Amino acid sequence: MSRLSDIEKIREKGRIFVDMDGVLAEWNAEASLEQIHEKGYFLNRPPMETVVDAVKEMIRRGEEVWILSAVLQNEHAMEEKKEWLSRYLPEIKPDRQVFVPYGEKKADYIPDKRATDVLIDDYTENLKDWHAVGVKLLNGLNWSNGSWKGMVVDFRSCADAIAQTVIGIRTICDMGLGKTIVRERNIDIGGLEI
Repeated sequence: MSRLSDIEKIREKGRIFVDMDGVLAEWNAEASLEQIHEKGYFLNRPPMETVVDAVKEMIRRGEEVWILSAVLQNEHAMEEKKEWLSRYLPEIKPDRQVFVPYGEKKADYIPDKRATDVLIDDYTENLKDWHAVGVKLLNGLNWSNGSWKGMVVDFRSCADAIAQTVIGIRTICDMGLGKTIVRERNIDIGGLEI
């Protein structure tokens, strides 16, 4: 790739990719492997309302939001996730929903990777593998044990604060400073210290 192409990629407005399990939908850490494979498990996960509302707010503000979710390879998990999205986030059309076979790297499935893409995920390994800037969602199950050194948002924050923080991070990425914010966690974005 030429230097000019690299610069053009950086100047493209970043997209926001959002995980589902443990980010948009509550995860049941006590569920057995058998329960996770049961029909209805993914469809009936309660929404994490502040995060769902934050995503709606990001879309309302003109952000390009995509779903990026791992999916078990069984006969119903993917269809249930799609139905869950049509119920709680119909604003995100199927052409912006990316489902990755469980155990594979999410970044490998991103169309037209950009240095300005942001991933919101609760699983540190997904964030470490990401090609751009990751934001860890603290969801009550994964309080950081120190393995993630990048940006975080807390599901207990109000939806507007989550949306404003993520949009601020995406804006910084658009300015070509994305990797800087991974190293410097306490940055003031629009009056919010994150």
